Amino acid sequence: MKKIIVFSLMYLSLGLYGQDFMLTYSGLTAVQRGTHISDAGIVEGKISEIQTNDPKGRSMSLSIFDDSDMQLISNRIFKTIDCDKQKDCIDKHFDYNKSLFLKNSVIMFFQTFETSQKDLLLFAQKVNLQGKFYGKFLQLDQIDAQKQRNAGSFMVWPSEDSTRFMIINSPPYEKYGGEKFNFKIYDESMNNLFNFGCSLPYKDKDFSLIDYYLTNDNK
Repeated sequence: MKKIIVFSLMYLSLGLYGQDFMLTYSGLTAVQRGTHISDAGIVEGKISEIQTNDPKGRSMSLSIFDDSDMQLISNRIFKTIDCDKQKDCIDKHFDYNKSLFLKNSVIMFFQTFETSQKDLLLFAQKVNLQGKFYGKFLQLDQIDAQKQRNAGSFMVWPSEDSTRFMIINSPPYEKYGGEKFNFKIYDESMNNLFNFGCSLPYKDKDFSLIDYYLTNDNK
């Protein structure tokens, strides 16, 4: 059974004595059950929408809209179960992590657990404003892990001015081990600017972080 998904952009302006808003939408598109929008953002007047097309995340697509009138510029599947027949394709073995919408670029992040190496790996792919891949599919970070079910995790976070991003590398959970984090900071061109780590005087089982911020001076 198919369902209908609406991708919309809302402009909200607040007055002193009331609220006014205008809703502009791209239209209705028939999709398969389990389809959902994973990420969306605006860069240089273009809206990028990343859509997951099945419940297991084996197929994903990217749509680009003009933010002035929500007209569709491009739409293409970039992740599929058979990448041999398609250019600019992410293999099904890579799990989608997140997308960042920086000042001048869109970067999509994927991760995979390499059983032979016992590593959790993080990769990044830049996308232009026409929805095409450019640059290499780069490995940016890794976590040594013995088991996939306790492999640690990656989070990615933009700076306040959207010119850089930070990777937060959280090693595998150790109930009675100390809480540890590793950080890498990159610019939009994916040049590695800084690397550092920290260990906190708290046990893994007693501690969790709620939020992260990366300031414009990389702090």
